[in-house]
Amino acid sequence: AVDACLAEGKSVIIRTDVQGARTLRERLPDSLLIFLSVPDRAMLRQRMEHRGSDSEAEMKRRLDAADAEMAEADWFDHVVMNPDGGEESAAAALVAHINAARHRAAGG
Repeated sequence: AVDACLAEGKSVIIRTDVQGARTLRERLPDSLLIFLSVPDRAMLRQRMEHRGSDSEAEMKRRLDAADAEMAEADWFDHVVMNPDGGEESAAAALVAHINAARHRAAGG
């Protein structure tokens, strides 16, 4: 489905983890990879606690996984921070990166 959309000149947005991003980079070397992050581990933990859906053990597992993924952010094309209350600015940054990539792809 992704290949068909790209063949039609459409942009495709895929939400994935670091492993999936590596696979995308291998299959589609010209893809734009943007790492969406929070400023720090404490904020991520606070968000998990606020949701209240995970046990302490599950939060620890997820935080450890997030630490490992955040350590991989430097090979992405861009890193966009999503702080508390900053959803609109994070979304605007994502759109700006996508539009800039489209402009470069079009030869602009």
